[in-house]
Amino acid sequence: MSKTITIRETRASYSVPIDETALAEGPIILERQGQPVAVIIAPQEYRAFQEWRDGQAWREEQLRHLAPEREAFQRLLPRLLQTHRGQFVAIHHGRVVDADVDQAALARRIIARRYDPVYIQEVREEPRIYELPSPEIVWHV
Repeated sequence: MSKTITIRETRASYSVPIDETALAEGPIILERQGQPVAVIIAPQEYRAFQEWRDGQAWREEQLRHLAPEREAFQRLLPRLLQTHRGQFVAIHHGRVVDADVDQAALARRIIARRYDPVYIQEVREEPRIYELPSPEIVWHV
């Protein structure tokens, strides 16, 4: 549950008493002319957000790093369907470097060889689709 505070432009400074109890109830939204201009959150929520944002940046970098290998997999897929259907293949520098029906065994070998970047994907006509429920953040338990 958030609390909304309306602020107005004045020459005098504006102060709002904020205690830990108020922050425990949820974020405090500061508004000017009916529009939100800032949100005050508890320090632990800010730290959690920073960790999430750092993780997002890392994941996005990993996706960019793997993009050429993913593109190579798509380019090689017609041939892979003839030679490796139902197997997992490891793509490194645009070529297949290993394959196995056991994804975990393949990953262990690839890790041992220290390939980087490497893209591992199952060779199928249609990509496997995983449906997951939307994540939900529980702030206060």
